[in-house]
Amino acid sequence: MPTEDILAIADACLVQVYTGQAGGLAAGSTFWEQDTPGIPDSSQMNDRFGNALAWGDFNGDGFSDLAIGVPGQDLGNGPNGGMVIVIYGSATGLDAFAPIAAQVWHQDVPGVPEDGESGDRCGWVVTVDDFNGDGFDDLTFGCPGEGFMIAGVGVAITVYGSGVGLDAFAPIPSQLWLQDTPGIADVGELSDHFSQALTTGDFNGDTFADLAVGVPGEDLGGLASPGAVNVIYGSAVNGLDVPGNQFLHQATPGILGSLQANDHFGSSVASGDFNADGVDDLAVGVPNEDGGGGAADAGAVNVVYGATAGLNAIGNQLWHQNSAGMAADGAEAGDLFGWAVASCDCNGDGFADLAVGVPSEDVAAVANAGAVDLLLGSAVGLSTAGNQFWHQGLTVDAAEQNDFYGMTLAVGDFNADGLDDLAGGAPGDDSPGGTVDAGGVSVLNGDAAGLTAVGNQYREQDAGGEGAVAAFDGLGAGIYGP
Repeated sequence: MPTEDILAIADACLVQVYTGQAGGLAAGSTFWEQDTPGIPDSSQMNDRFGNALAWGDFNGDGFSDLAIGVPGQDLGNGPNGGMVIVIYGSATGLDAFAPIAAQVWHQDVPGVPEDGESGDRCGWVVTVDDFNGDGFDDLTFGCPGEGFMIAGVGVAITVYGSGVGLDAFAPIPSQLWLQDTPGIADVGELSDHFSQALTTGDFNGDTFADLAVGVPGEDLGGLASPGAVNVIYGSAVNGLDVPGNQFLHQATPGILGSLQANDHFGSSVASGDFNADGVDDLAVGVPNEDGGGGAADAGAVNVVYGATAGLNAIGNQLWHQNSAGMAADGAEAGDLFGWAVASCDCNGDGFADLAVGVPSEDVAAVANAGAVDLLLGSAVGLSTAGNQFWHQGLTVDAAEQNDFYGMTLAVGDFNADGLDDLAGGAPGDDSPGGTVDAGGVSVLNGDAAGLTAVGNQYREQDAGGEGAVAAFDGLGAGIYGP
């Protein structure tokens, strides 16, 4: 909860961890904050502890470890330098002391490139995968405010896993990625915000994870902020490496859509094998696209399919709420379709599906209640066949003004039935007791048809064992599945 107050410390924030079980997420949760014994540093105003989350096994012991972004953390060189805190898993769950003491990662840690500076906001986003195929997960965190010679150009930092956990020196020294890295396509420019969004996937099918980096502030064609995505490919020797890297946007030959100012292509990214050909594909959110008939900021999502030579324009798709066959709704001004994207196999057919958050969707005249569209995968990729439209009026909660349901999305098999389930954050949701913007998370279960409301759950802090509810906590502003 990146806006939770800790005692009298505004927006210091905390993380709640819910345990999955047969029947869904267990009642009650465990809490982590910077004042928890063993967690580095201490809670400070506007830390935004938990702004981003990702699970991985950094030391290869079979237990999941948790990376927590803290982009508002003040460092020695000024406010909002940002950091990432990693808590390691054990047979008894997350443990700040064993088997490896909780770690802190930022640009002033020995072996990590660059220096921490005011406004870098390292940890705004985090992602995890095995870029060098050694069996240990690796961590990449974004610093979209980094002013590497140019204000707001943005960088990403990768730290590699090992038998002793994340290590800035071995087996591969930690890496600094930006558009001015030699050989990386394009150049860094003012307010590009490289790394504002990150995802991983195997886009060329070589078994090494690759990294897609959203650059939503990228200027192109003389226009401000149409946005772009850089793709960096993994390898055995160097992990992420320059050869074959790509630069994708709506003026890339063959890619659908056209450059428009302030579209912010790359604001969100997700990977999945939507056509089950053994190579991952990339979904890119364009939330400010004037899509579906030109409605301002209605939003869109570009899908680019992978192949042995990497991502390419063959069969690429552009989705919006006026796409032919799209369920239940249409593109409207300010919907922000594509603000969040997440890949799942919710119906268990072996094809990845795509969930698209539409946080400013009006539902039955309720402004900004929010919604989620689900597009199902098939042998020919994503299609509107069987697609679904979800909002909180179809769940145990209700669609209310300014809930912003769908602002965040997370996927996991929370009820252990073999099907992916979908959690959608509604950080503006008022609690059942009337606490303003306390926030909540709705969980829809996977089903042969896609998602189902049968057995759905709603988690909020008014519930027993869920913590003390307070105004503007924004539960659900940052969520992540296993």
